[in-house]
Amino acid sequence: MSTKQNTWIITANTQTAESILSSRHIAKLPYPCFQGKELSNLPRLDYFLIWGHGFEYTATIAHALRVHPDVDILSFTRHHITNITKFVFDLYSCDTYPIEHLIAKTRYLLKTPPDIAMFVVRNRNPKVRWAGSGPFRGVQCDTITQIKNSIRDTFNPRLADDRRSEYHVVHASDYESQTAHALMLLQLRPLAHYRRDPIPAYDLAYCIPTPLRYRVIEIAMAQLYTRLADGVIVSVPATPHYQYAIGNPEPYCEYFGRYGGIVLKQDHFPDVFGRLMVDFKYDYITTDGRRPLIAAIYLPKSKIYCIADGVHRAAILAARGNRKVTILELDSTETENNGNNPNRINRNN
Repeated sequence: MSTKQNTWIITANTQTAESILSSRHIAKLPYPCFQGKELSNLPRLDYFLIWGHGFEYTATIAHALRVHPDVDILSFTRHHITNITKFVFDLYSCDTYPIEHLIAKTRYLLKTPPDIAMFVVRNRNPKVRWAGSGPFRGVQCDTITQIKNSIRDTFNPRLADDRRSEYHVVHASDYESQTAHALMLLQLRPLAHYRRDPIPAYDLAYCIPTPLRYRVIEIAMAQLYTRLADGVIVSVPATPHYQYAIGNPEPYCEYFGRYGGIVLKQDHFPDVFGRLMVDFKYDYITTDGRRPLIAAIYLPKSKIYCIADGVHRAAILAARGNRKVTILELDSTETENNGNNPNRINRNN
């Protein structure tokens, strides 16, 4: 197993991703509905972790997760692991299988590149059941297991006879407590953070601090600015997002390649942006009754509105020549007592 430098590819092979979903593992099978503390089919949070030797497939795996009917990507992060041996042991420490089996199964990971990618997902249909026998009997989420096995079938290294090896490129949770454990190991926010709903009437990213006051207003597009991943506040036409929207994708691809998963932790891969532009509409009511407006905070010293959520939509509107835009203004001086700096603009851009 090579330990060469990873290749970080941000463009998805959509044909390969969709073949993952059509593989033999993604089948509509009759799953009994279990209830109880251990076996609950209520929506929950899971994770997929891409190991170093699968790092180059991250964008394609993201596309496969994104188009799955039961899974929503909530967060994407990249990490350099300084001690891969300790990390592997700590990650698997909450596994229910015999330790001897886990040591043998994960030995190959000690020789993989020490860079990983992590997706936190909302699992809306877990399909939980008991699986296996004897010391290998445990709770299994069939939704996650099917996706995981399909990814492994597609991207695991091949043996000499072209069979799939067991050098797995992806690891995933079996139950939600394992997700909490992985988040803790990677020093990410706890489960409750990803369940946040800042303003239920508006379709906002969960990472936006909840204001005590907000209002819907119309402003000039020229007043709308955003804080980029490097901390610089610029007008919408000065963003790489705007360049993408006018048909020049290279600056945005370079931007996401540099900051995606590091500062930009939402699912903003270039192919997502491209699909957003198809049949784009603004200021409507979603199927669940929400209004997906651009959210911004007024900065009185500069007399501008800085986007907290929605720079991709703002770029599309600006590229289409909109001179006015309706936004959700979030109060910049007061927020819920939730530990957030009330003046901090979240970099969901």
